Amino acid sequence: MKYLFVCVFLFVSSTIAGADLFWWGEDTDSPIGEINWSYGFSDGGDTVELAGTSVPSVSSGAHSGTYAARFNWTHSYSDDWSTRAAIQIASDGNGTDAIGVNMVTHDVSAYDYLTFWVKGVQGGELFKMCLNSGGYDTGIGEQQTDDLLITNYLAGVTTDWQRVVVPIADFTLDYQYDGHSGALDLGVLTGVRFKVESDLPNASSSVLIDDIYFTSVPEPSTVILLGAGILGLFFSAKSAGKRQ
Repeated sequence: MKYLFVCVFLFVSSTIAGADLFWWGEDTDSPIGEINWSYGFSDGGDTVELAGTSVPSVSSGAHSGTYAARFNWTHSYSDDWSTRAAIQIASDGNGTDAIGVNMVTHDVSAYDYLTFWVKGVQGGELFKMCLNSGGYDTGIGEQQTDDLLITNYLAGVTTDWQRVVVPIADFTLDYQYDGHSGALDLGVLTGVRFKVESDLPNASSSVLIDDIYFTSVPEPSTVILLGAGILGLFFSAKSAGKRQ
């Protein structure tokens, strides 16, 4: 029984070890329709819904709290990469400065995962995600990672809220964006970007995004299953020892 207690303690305590960085989920700095320094853009005939120049926040059907961000776009397939629509969600702004002025940055180098919740309006929505750092008044050049497709991390977007867990190691620098390769500078992260462009099919789509975190702990169910596996191995070994 002593060994059982130790195993349980190890995997349960690991789920609460360390503090998460809460990137965005509740619009506390500015009125409805304005999410801090977040913004959106579209090019080449694509469109994206904005509230002024910012990302729309909706007060109905959020995953938690009052608000969720809405990414609502139209996209036409094209081989031209400039046919695109995107929103970029920043964190902890005060709602008064213009885009690119005193941009708040965060050091996320201590974290291993980006997590967020997503819900489709119709289900089956396809979009990509990337990270941005540097630029503005950070003292280093602006950097952006390659895009990661949502279906690499979910079987598919549905009309129910689902948690997405993305290893930060999966994000690598987009060489075509700034001429650099290697790892993103995680010490001056400025935004989490959701986007559609070029190779995705024609669509008019909308998703809600909520509760964006950076964390060092994988999805809780993964940790629990790991703990269950450890216990299973313990009892199997114990039973084998009795049979010998």
